Amino acid sequence: MAEQGRTTLKSYFETGDKPTQAQFEDLIDSTQNIADDGEGIASVVEDTTPQLGGDLDVNGNDITGNPAIDGRRAIITEETEDRTLALEDAGDFIITTSADATTVTIPTNADVAFTTGTEIDFIQKGAGALTITADAGVTLNGVSAGSTAITAQWGGATIKKIDTDEWIIVGKINDVA
Repeated sequence: MAEQGRTTLKSYFETGDKPTQAQFEDLIDSTQNIADDGEGIASVVEDTTPQLGGDLDVNGNDITGNPAIDGRRAIITEETEDRTLALEDAGDFIITTSADATTVTIPTNADVAFTTGTEIDFIQKGAGALTITADAGVTLNGVSAGSTAITAQWGGATIKKIDTDEWIIVGKINDVA
């Protein structure tokens, strides 16, 4: 492949010019390709490690909790005790397996600064009820009292942060009074 400068490549396509096959080849060979036939740029390497996507929200901030391009998501299993969500839970699929009731608390932004747009999924695999509750100062939309329980074993829900201390929950849930 002959190295061609941009000015030379552009000159092939000026008004009235008819580029030759060789000039088209120069243009094609001068661009990077994600996957190549071995003659040019490196091919794509498969990555099988769990990862989150790198999407940005409307303000240019990273959104955690989105799957990678290939759809993978981190999974936490064997959650058997009450706990408060931590930043490393962003984007996770949390499975509770306890026969006893388990409560997961959504902390305030001052305690754990999840990025707006963060999503966390839950599934109640064990027989013990899974309750998701908002800490004082956090609004959990979709329920009336700021706390909800998954309806039954194998039921699930997703929470999504929509503002500083505001989340929404959707799924198989019941209000908890």
